[in-house]
Amino acid sequence: FQAVTWFSPGYENTEAGHQAYRESIMVSNDALVINEIMADPLTGLRDEDDELSDWVEIYNSTPNTVSLDNYALSDNEGKPLKWRFPKGASVPGYGYYVVFCSGKNRTENANGVPHSNFSISAEKETIILSDSRGHVVDRIMIDNLPEDCSYGRNEAGGLQVFQIATPGLPNNQQGFNQMDTNLRAMNTTGVYISEVLASNDSFTVYPNQDQTDWIELFNSGSQTVDLSGYGLSDRLTRGRKWQFPQGTLIAPGEYKVVLCDGTKGSTDTSVLHASFRLNRTACETLVMTDPEGRILDKMILPVQRTDISYGRTLGMSGFFYYDTPTPLQMNGQGFSGFTEAPAFSVSPGMYYSTVYLEISIPEGTQVYYTTDGSTPDRTPTPYNK
Repeated sequence: FQAVTWFSPGYENTEAGHQAYRESIMVSNDALVINEIMADPLTGLRDEDDELSDWVEIYNSTPNTVSLDNYALSDNEGKPLKWRFPKGASVPGYGYYVVFCSGKNRTENANGVPHSNFSISAEKETIILSDSRGHVVDRIMIDNLPEDCSYGRNEAGGLQVFQIATPGLPNNQQGFNQMDTNLRAMNTTGVYISEVLASNDSFTVYPNQDQTDWIELFNSGSQTVDLSGYGLSDRLTRGRKWQFPQGTLIAPGEYKVVLCDGTKGSTDTSVLHASFRLNRTACETLVMTDPEGRILDKMILPVQRTDISYGRTLGMSGFFYYDTPTPLQMNGQGFSGFTEAPAFSVSPGMYYSTVYLEISIPEGTQVYYTTDGSTPDRTPTPYNK
């Protein structure tokens, strides 16, 4: 006999037989799909015990409400009926249903978020949604999922890793923006990261200080917050990499800037110096924690440009770039990102005869040009193909 990792009841005892068995028990064209999986959360949804938990999100791809009475969820392909949904639970049309995979096995509240009898391994796991006969409705495998990242379906129907998990929300920019709003709502201090400058060649925040990277916090609450011992970090898994010195206060409506210049051991609360620097190309995740290390806020930095800051605008959801950084002040409206450069059919250079040029323009953009060598703005001729 030979020990194998696959099984194939009723089929040839080979990997091909195992695959044929799996396909035979799949239910095609079902209304429900596994839409998103979280296996190692550091932020986001907390359960009724105020604990973070793994979770699975089910999506109803039809306009009609679907009852979950005849469905089950499992992390074991050999036991597809391992956990049954609460009696009376349902998913609204084009809606979502979230299950905490905590191992607590709580199903008494059909209208709340139930708990399965298993947890999820981020290292490697297969999650199965099946009908009451054990026929597989949907299956997703995760493999080495990063901390605080989810795995799910994108708008094109493919599977990918998401740095911003969106339980109960669509896996798109709208969902990401709403989840950021939700995370800030969970932060009872009201203090959050409002602006970051990760490559600074021009802006001096405080007199007699170098032009260095910085992180700005804003107190959106109505109470002064004592930040003594709170953490600020460029590492998601080490939230207290640098801690605010004793006596650091931030008043309601106040903006406070931390200079990220690598200074160690500073206790000056009037000019704050963090013990780390920022890297504009590393796509870092910035976090702020309470003194116990609980993450209160996070900001994922895409690649940054010199002297262009990144952050949040009051009254608007999502993140923005700012071509005029505003340390210690409210951010402007900002812009959402950078377009790709246009492509030219002819190489740049000096030409002494007629040249026919075609420009490939990224979707949603407009190009303006001049023919006298001057720098174009929006007043010259717009290019139309």
